[in-house]
Amino acid sequence: MSYNVQKAIQMTLQYSDLFDFALTAPEIWRFLISKNPLSSMLFHKAITLPSAVFVQKKGYFCLPGRETLISKRKNAIAEVKKKLKRAEDAARLLSYIPSILFIGISGGLAVGSASEVDDIDLFIITKQGSLFRTRLEVLALLETMGQRRSRTDTTAPDKLCVNLLIDASRLHWPLAKQNIYTAHEIAQLYPLFDREDMYKKFLFANTWITNFLPNSLEHTPRLAGSVWERKYYTLQVADAVLSCPPFSLIMKRLQMRSIVKHKTTEFVSNHLLAFHPNDYGTKILADFKKKSHNSGLLTKK
Repeated sequence: MSYNVQKAIQMTLQYSDLFDFALTAPEIWRFLISKNPLSSMLFHKAITLPSAVFVQKKGYFCLPGRETLISKRKNAIAEVKKKLKRAEDAARLLSYIPSILFIGISGGLAVGSASEVDDIDLFIITKQGSLFRTRLEVLALLETMGQRRSRTDTTAPDKLCVNLLIDASRLHWPLAKQNIYTAHEIAQLYPLFDREDMYKKFLFANTWITNFLPNSLEHTPRLAGSVWERKYYTLQVADAVLSCPPFSLIMKRLQMRSIVKHKTTEFVSNHLLAFHPNDYGTKILADFKKKSHNSGLLTKK
C-alpha cells in the first residue's frame, strides 16, 4: 500500500483527534491532509483494509486507543441536529438584513461535533462597506431574539456567537493566516444562507486551501435550506439610512471603542472582524506539529 496514502490518513486522523472527533471515510477523504493530490482508488483501498494506523468501527475511524471518540460522536447526533435547527431558524431571520450576503456555521458544529454546553459559531459575509453596521444589526436582532452570546457568558448553550465577519471586498484570506487550521475552518463551513452566489465566490477566492486539503473543494456542502428571497422594503429603508456616512462612522466608532476595551479580538480591520478570546488556532497548530513529530510523520528541523 502507498506510504503517502497511509501517511495522509494518519495525519488527517491526528488532526481530527486534537478535537476529540472521529471521522467517516468520506470525511477523511474530504479533509485529507496532503501537499499533493492522491489517488482516490488507493485511498479507498487503504481505508477498507486492516491497518495499524487507524481503528474502524460502525462506519467511523479514529486513532488506535481512541475508540471512545466513536461512541462520543454517535451520542452527539441528537444534540447536533438540535443546534443545526436552531441555527437555521436564526439564519432565516438574519437573512432579512439586506447587507448580509452569506451566513454559515463555523467551528465544530459545522462538521457534526457538539455538546450540550456548546454555543453556535456563525460566519457572515456582508456587502462591501457595510461590515460594522451589519454587525450591529445582527447583534441587535439576536439580542431581541434572546439568542446572542454576550461577552460575560462563560458558557452559553445554544446561544449564537458571531465571531467572524468579512465584507465582500476582501474575500481572499490574509496570507499570514493561511495555514492548515484556517484551511480546515474554511473547508468545513456549513452554509445556511447565500445571496448572489457568495459562498462559491468565497471558496473560489480561497482555493489556496487545497495546498493543505487537496480534496476539500471536490464536493462542497449544499445549503441547509432554500435561498430565502426576502421582501424587506422597511429594512431596505432603514439600511439606506444607516449606510449614510455620519451613521456608519458613529456605529464604527462605538463598536471599535467596545472592541478595544474588551480586547477579545484576534484580528480587526475595515474588512474583517475575527473575535476570539483565546488564540485557539495557534495552540492547535502547535499541538498538531508536536503530534506529527512524535509519530514520525514530520522531521524536526
